[in-house]
Amino acid sequence: MSLRSFGFVAMLAVSGSPAFAAGCHVDPFSTVFGADTDAHMTVKSGQRCGITMRTGGRGMSRNIGGTTGTTLDQQAQHGTVIIPEPHRIEYVSQRGYTGSDQFVFERTGETMSQKTGHTNSGTSHYTVHVDVVP
Repeated sequence: MSLRSFGFVAMLAVSGSPAFAAGCHVDPFSTVFGADTDAHMTVKSGQRCGITMRTGGRGMSRNIGGTTGTTLDQQAQHGTVIIPEPHRIEYVSQRGYTGSDQFVFERTGETMSQKTGHTNSGTSHYTVHVDVVP
């Protein structure tokens, strides 16, 4: 049985509180290492929106190697993406722009299920679909 079958979802923390009142919302998405994933973000024009990734969830996994690397594969066309830490991605939308945007980042690492002892490792590509709203 692989960790993929456990259906782990990221425990996400987004900039601002409450999230969209600050101009940012990110839907939960899978952070299983070795599996490619789509994610969705909504951000107000000219604002910053961040994703902090915690692999696993609900105490079911632990980092044994952790995140060993995070890189930007495709920069957004209507905003700027930065990676200040391996587990943190930030998008800043272009002031005045509204519409769709997208960026892709890659993350490599390893986790272990606390219930089964199975490890999960590899490289994942995350395609983040962004809706920039007024």
